[in-house]
Amino acid sequence: MGAERDYFTYLLLRRKMWISILCHVVNKHSWNYGTVFHRCAHEVRADDSNTGYLRPGSSAHKLLRQVVMDRRLLSDMSHLPECCHTGHLEVYHSLHLKYASKRIHFVYKGRHSVRPGRTGS
Repeated sequence: MGAERDYFTYLLLRRKMWISILCHVVNKHSWNYGTVFHRCAHEVRADDSNTGYLRPGSSAHKLLRQVVMDRRLLSDMSHLPECCHTGHLEVYHSLHLKYASKRIHFVYKGRHSVRPGRTGS
């Protein structure tokens, strides 16, 4: 039960972090509401000006709010993996191309399925 509770806590944390982007884009890097996050994870820069940030309540901010708070998107976040790195797959494909060129056809017996009534040879 403890691991399951930790997983739901992690999902809540991820969801709150996603929603906190609405504050960050309007140059508000700390806030008093919410139970999990009260500030952005980055350090506040001294030379940070308002250029490049959205105005709270502007049409762009309202559109972003619609996307971020979309209930379907928020419910789908629980299906996201913790991290998705493709480095191992890229290394495999790189080695495969190095030793088995695309220009020459190689037969891999292990990759062919055996149909009923036939042998693998």
